[in-house]
Amino acid sequence: NISEEKLLGELIKLANNIGIGIDITKSINTIEAIDGAICAFLRDQNRSDMLFVFDDVWKQEHFHHLTFAKNSISTSRNAHATIQRINIRILSMEMLTYNEAVDLIKIRRNSNIQYELTNNKIVQDTINGCRGLPLAISIIAGLNLQHDEEWQDVNEIVTSQDFPPESHNYNYNLFGTFQLSVNQLEQRVQGLFYMLGVFKASKIPLQSILALWNIRHLKATALLQNLHKRSLLKYVDGQSRYCELHDLMISYLGQHIRQQDDVKSVNKKLISGYKRQCNGNWFTHEDDGYYFQNLIYHTIQADDNDGLEQVLKDFKWMAAKIKIDQTIYNLCQDINDGVNYLKENNVETWEQYKEIRIILERYESHLEIDNIDVVQVLLVLGDKIDWIKEQALKSVEGNKEKFDYWKIVESRYKDEEIEKSLKPKYSKRIGKNINDKSVAVSNPHYGDLRIIGTKNNGSFDCQIVIKDYKSTKTESSICHPKELIINVAISADGRIIAVQIYYR
Repeated sequence: NISEEKLLGELIKLANNIGIGIDITKSINTIEAIDGAICAFLRDQNRSDMLFVFDDVWKQEHFHHLTFAKNSISTSRNAHATIQRINIRILSMEMLTYNEAVDLIKIRRNSNIQYELTNNKIVQDTINGCRGLPLAISIIAGLNLQHDEEWQDVNEIVTSQDFPPESHNYNYNLFGTFQLSVNQLEQRVQGLFYMLGVFKASKIPLQSILALWNIRHLKATALLQNLHKRSLLKYVDGQSRYCELHDLMISYLGQHIRQQDDVKSVNKKLISGYKRQCNGNWFTHEDDGYYFQNLIYHTIQADDNDGLEQVLKDFKWMAAKIKIDQTIYNLCQDINDGVNYLKENNVETWEQYKEIRIILERYESHLEIDNIDVVQVLLVLGDKIDWIKEQALKSVEGNKEKFDYWKIVESRYKDEEIEKSLKPKYSKRIGKNINDKSVAVSNPHYGDLRIIGTKNNGSFDCQIVIKDYKSTKTESSICHPKELIINVAISADGRIIAVQIYYR
């Protein structure tokens, strides 16, 4: 159930992961464009049979942005109309039959409970009241009901028509069912459970939960295991320990936090916990799969101007985040969110952080993700911006390990000359659409330099174009209607050309 902006970001990451260069995706700012870019790439690489899996797609219109996937499996809780090119659609199981619900309750409740469930009208009415939703049935099982009166009380709450819109139109009091289980918890444990609503919908690592709760490790795992037994969350205890919350439970917890006006305070507790775990050195925090991805988000939600600026000045944290995410795009998005927040809150320094984002975006295609040193990058590329240079030097001086850094101490070039030197001296445009990628040149030692490329590649007006480098005039063009040309070549003297064509 993600936004259009988030979907664009996910598709850009997907494009980079399957091999589309950052130099291409960095200029894309619409979902339609990234869909087209992936389509073209798969055709060019003869990989149109690649299988894609899309999990839990809520919005019907999102299927229209996945046309690049000729082979795909998707899951959805909603019975959308059939969308062309989506090959296999699996609708999430929403309803349990009465017998299935009874079996689930028997499995999940305490084994010593002997209360008869089969052919029991109160039980049947309760199961029907919550429409057989597995989550609701599991939570009711965790209540360990043993008497008719207890089942009757649950039935009255489940069938109550007083439920919030966040219940996603399940047409019964789903949140009331959650509340029944929460009410059985101790008051302190209730408070800790509600606090989990601060997290975004994802796997929540134990390390981040410890930062929020600020309790001992063993106590936290015991509480999470108890909540797991009640089906309030799913806790996985293994090499990587984490919990998962159903999206409906996240809505329920988030509603409670908003009603108590605790959004800022709970986020502040999380940020304080993170700071405690890394002693204020943000870049040294353990990569638990959540911290680096969401630190900026929670700092903004905490309404913490000072904390946000601390993170935005921590170039080492930026370098760590880039390596973990394997892309600069996510960091630029975080910086942009931070800049917008500071601007809206009239923080005078908002423009200086925008300068970092501009530098990273401008030179992204020249930077190696695995070996990136943000401090070194900003020492050179941000040399003319005083605060960036000063902060980068502070990072160098505060580093206990020994590293060699370059910095510009004097330049005989003017700023505009440096800017020009970073661009080709003579820019020649070849091509008209996103498929016009292949370019080749002859050898100037054997005559005039000629450039060969494609124009409108893959369309009805597909052409092979040969241009003179100096005059940029087209010397020759050869029509190849509807052909998709993968590669072009030209001999050293410019007299022989060859093309590689993809035959569908």
